[in-house]
Amino acid sequence: MLKIVKYIFGFASFTITGKRLERFLNLAARSGINIWDIKKKSSDIFVCKVTAVDFKNLREFSRKSGVFLKLKSKHGLPFIINKLKRRPSLIAGPFCFYGVIYLLSLFVWNINIVGNFKLKEEEIIEAAAELGLAVGTPKGLIDAKIFEKNAMSKIKDLSWISVNLKGSSAFIELQEKKSAPERPKDKPCNIVAARSGQIVRVEVYSGNAEVKNGDAVAKGNLLVNGFVEDIFGKNTINRAEAKVFAITKHILREKLDFGQIEEFPTGKIINRRSVKFFGVKIPLTLAPKPKDNYQKEFSLNKLKIGESFLPITFYLERHVEYERKKILLTPDQTKEKIEERLKAREESEFRDMKILERSKKEKIQNGTCYADVTYVCEEDIAKKEEIIVNYHDSN
Repeated sequence: MLKIVKYIFGFASFTITGKRLERFLNLAARSGINIWDIKKKSSDIFVCKVTAVDFKNLREFSRKSGVFLKLKSKHGLPFIINKLKRRPSLIAGPFCFYGVIYLLSLFVWNINIVGNFKLKEEEIIEAAAELGLAVGTPKGLIDAKIFEKNAMSKIKDLSWISVNLKGSSAFIELQEKKSAPERPKDKPCNIVAARSGQIVRVEVYSGNAEVKNGDAVAKGNLLVNGFVEDIFGKNTINRAEAKVFAITKHILREKLDFGQIEEFPTGKIINRRSVKFFGVKIPLTLAPKPKDNYQKEFSLNKLKIGESFLPITFYLERHVEYERKKILLTPDQTKEKIEERLKAREESEFRDMKILERSKKEKIQNGTCYADVTYVCEEDIAKKEEIIVNYHDSN
C-alpha cells in the first residue's frame, strides 16, 4: 500500500556528495522530510529517495551542510502527467480510439445464420435487410420480436426464427419446416412384385402370402393378397403390409472413348480484390472480370478485435485460367475411369440392395471401351397396388 501511495504522489532518486552527509540528513529529518532507501556508495556519496514535493526543499539544506545533490531519476504519476501535457495527442489518442470503438459497437457489422439447410444464406440475409436488419444497422433500431414476426411471414418454409445481438454481431437462428410425412393411405391394397426374381424371404404383417421361399415371380405378380378370410369364412378387404425379399439381376453399362477433352491450368491467375467498409464495397484492383476459360475461387476476411467484428471485410476473387486439351488415354486408364463410374452408380442405384455377385465383361472396339456388369442382388421387391372396388346397385 505504501508503494502505491508513493507512486501516486511521485518520488525522486538522487545522490548526495560531500563531507558532511550526516549533517544534511539530520537537517532534513528535523524539518519533517522523510528520506528513505539510503545506500552508501562511498564515504562521501549516498544514494537516497524522497517524495517529489520534498525534493525541492532539500536545496536549502544542501547549502547549509555544504553537500551537492544530483537527481538520478523521477518516478510516479505526477511526472507521467507532465510528459503527457507536452504531448496532448497521447492523451487524446486513446480516448478517440475507444470512442470510435464504442460508436462502432452500436451498429451491426456481422450477420451469422444458423440452422439453414435448404434455404440459402444469401436469401435470408436479403430478406433480413428488407425487414431492417443489415450490416450497418444501428442496434437500437432492431426490435427482435417484430423482426421475428415479420420474418415468419416473409420467409417461406420457416418453423421458427429468432435474432440475438451479441457485440456487433447479429445471430439469426432458425429452423426450417420439415416435410410432413406421408400419411399411410388406408385404402385396401395388394402387394405385387416390383421386378422379377426368386423369393428368398417373406415377411407378412397384414394379408395372405401367395408365394413362398424358392418361388420364381415376374414383375407384377401377386405376392400378398389383401383379401382376408375370417374364422366365419367371410372375406374382408384389407391393406396388405409385407416385405418380400428376392434374388434379382441388374445390368449396368458404361462406355468411354480413348480420346478425351480435359482442362489444364495454364498458370495465368487474375486476382481481383475489394474491401467492404461500412456496408460500401470498394474495388482495390482495376483488373476486369475475365469471361472465358476461367474458374473463380472466392474468399473473404473479416477484421476482428477480440470477440467483435469491425465493419471492414476484405474480398478476394481468384480467377484461374484453364485450357482445354485433347488427350489419349491408354486402355488401362480407360478401364480405371469406367470402373470409377460404375462404383459411383452402384452406390447410388443399389444403396437399398445387397450385392451378392458381380461379373464384368469388357471389350475394346474402334477406340472405345465398353463394359457390361451383371449384378445378382437381394432386395425387397414388394410394391403396393391399390384394390379397386366397384360397388353396383342391386336395383
